[in-house]
Amino acid sequence: MKQTCIIFIWIIFVVPLTSQTKLPEKRWFIHEQDTLPYLFHAPEGNSSKYPLVIWLHGKGERGNNNRLQFQNGVEILLDSMQLNPNYQGYLVIPQCGKNTTWSYYEKNQPRIKMASDAPTIQYTLMALIRELLTHEKIDRQRIYLFGISMGGFGVWDLAMRYPDMFAAIVPICGGADPTQAGLLKQMPVWAFHGEKDQVVSSHFTSEIMHELESLQNKQLDSRFSLLKEVGHNAWDYAMKEPALLAWIFSKKKN
Repeated sequence: MKQTCIIFIWIIFVVPLTSQTKLPEKRWFIHEQDTLPYLFHAPEGNSSKYPLVIWLHGKGERGNNNRLQFQNGVEILLDSMQLNPNYQGYLVIPQCGKNTTWSYYEKNQPRIKMASDAPTIQYTLMALIRELLTHEKIDRQRIYLFGISMGGFGVWDLAMRYPDMFAAIVPICGGADPTQAGLLKQMPVWAFHGEKDQVVSSHFTSEIMHELESLQNKQLDSRFSLLKEVGHNAWDYAMKEPALLAWIFSKKKN
């Protein structure tokens, strides 16, 4: 029999949040033979259902300490979700192992090619989402994906493999296979990339967004922010975009 369980404890560590912000819980999700560390924030309120936001970190935050992934923009997101009543929801911040990636990709090739299979961590993450859906007051029509760099590639890949799960995505300085754009024909996307990114070329985002522009209905309101004079740290600008959270929290699957 396959085993799935969640273990959690409270964690305290120093982060640049406001004094009113509560720190997330530190949890571990065990699925079959894999353990996925993640941080978890639950909303405080009386609504019957809340959105779920998932944040995929970049390569530099990999590990198993369940702490490093809480930086580079997600702390700003948590602050906004806790302090603004319009953005109440669940936030899940998993941590990728040191020798693991959210998706298989090769950024040194001229074009991203979607792999036929996916890393085991994707299946574990999807199992975690399904587990949370059974135990938390999550609105199944409002599940959102954010990701930066390696996590940006992961957002694109997960959305293509599970388009029925997510209501909208925000990939930041990542990339995707433009030949598979049709898989996201109904997916609202707001992508960000620094024009002067020397780590992940902005053309990886430009190509897929160009394809989506020709495929999608304009009512989806997908957007591409190519950030002038910005390098790889596009998340510093994306998470300060005043319209971003209003945009994503307005999206809902039909």
